[in-house]
Amino acid sequence: MSNSKRTTHNASDAADLMHHQLQVHQIELETQNEKLQQTISDLEQTKLALIESEKLYRAVVEDQTECIARFLPDGTVTFVNEKYCRLFGKAPADLLRKSWQPVVFPEDIPVIIAELEKMSVDNQVVVVEYRVYTASGELRWMQFVNRGFFDEDGRLVETQAVGRDISDRKVLEETLKEREQNVLNILEGKVLERTVSLLLANQHLQEEIAERKLVEEQLRSHQQRLQSMSNALSMIEARERDRIAEELHDQVGQRLILGKIKLDSLASLLPPNQFDNEVDVLNNLLEQSVQDIRSLIFQLRPPILASVGLEAAVQWLGEELKEEFGLQVEFSDDNNPKPLKYEVRSAVFQVIRELLINVRKHAGTRNVKISIKRESDQIVAGIEDDGIGFNRSEVLHKSGKESGFGLFSVEQKIDYLGGEFVIDTAPGKGTKVTIRVPLDEAGD
Repeated sequence: MSNSKRTTHNASDAADLMHHQLQVHQIELETQNEKLQQTISDLEQTKLALIESEKLYRAVVEDQTECIARFLPDGTVTFVNEKYCRLFGKAPADLLRKSWQPVVFPEDIPVIIAELEKMSVDNQVVVVEYRVYTASGELRWMQFVNRGFFDEDGRLVETQAVGRDISDRKVLEETLKEREQNVLNILEGKVLERTVSLLLANQHLQEEIAERKLVEEQLRSHQQRLQSMSNALSMIEARERDRIAEELHDQVGQRLILGKIKLDSLASLLPPNQFDNEVDVLNNLLEQSVQDIRSLIFQLRPPILASVGLEAAVQWLGEELKEEFGLQVEFSDDNNPKPLKYEVRSAVFQVIRELLINVRKHAGTRNVKISIKRESDQIVAGIEDDGIGFNRSEVLHKSGKESGFGLFSVEQKIDYLGGEFVIDTAPGKGTKVTIRVPLDEAGD
């Protein structure tokens, strides 16, 4: 093929390619134009829908009985419904593009602003109650439900406030509050009156209690003094018994013995069988009197208590009670020295004697164990029986010596000696009495 033909052929191919490309661009332009036309149509439809929606929104809003307003974050009003305008007696032009604050009671504005600042994406609705000035200048209470509208970045775009008049409710609340306050005032008055009455009664009661305590303290002091005097008298009584026993032994007893000797001497001078009966009668009387005197002396002051000691005197007492009443007394002693003044020794002896007499009268048994031992600086005496026992609290609260005064008396006597008197008993379980008395290291 010649060069001229080849050149013509290439030019034809280039023209065909360009024509094809133009056709493709033409098709693309037509497609884009169709899309654009569709987009414009869609926008027109959307605009019409928005217009219809706005009309519907306005119709709905205008038909509401509540006051409705919309405002920007800076407080500029962008929309108000007819009800809102009627409430404040203003035309829309007087309210739009202006702040909502002039229609609000000034003192309530800071409260409203503070509540609106709480609005957020997570808290889109805020309810506020505040006062507004109506068209007539009347101050009315309103409740506005504020809903915020936010953009994609969470910024507040606009707020819609829907309000209703709650003045009647507020009046009712105030009335109820006033009545409640009146009731509270009446109740507080009555409470105050009752409180004053109770305080006076309490003061009077406290005075009576104080007076009673004073009387009780005086009585207790007198009782202690009487008890101290009683115990002192017991010690004096012990010494007096010792003196009487000594006089009975040294005077009456010796005189009776001397009289018996004189009678025997006189009888030896008489003729045989003469006055023998009379002499025998007198001799027997004198002998019985000597025995009675000795018995009284032993009861008043066992000579063994003064000469040998408490342990020997208690052991002798057990033998005497066995012989006289049939008591089976088991006695034990640790044989350690136990120095005691005679008055203390005599008091402990008399207490043990009284306890043994109680066993004979009330325990319902004849078996008694007596132990005397030394523990540190104390003498410890234990008296234990296997009898019927008793209720200690009941016995000590009964009156009369037979019902517990004897136990109370001996307990006070041991307490006066600086000792301790312990009763361990229960009905049906026998009785154990423990006596602890300080020793006299100086001796008697």
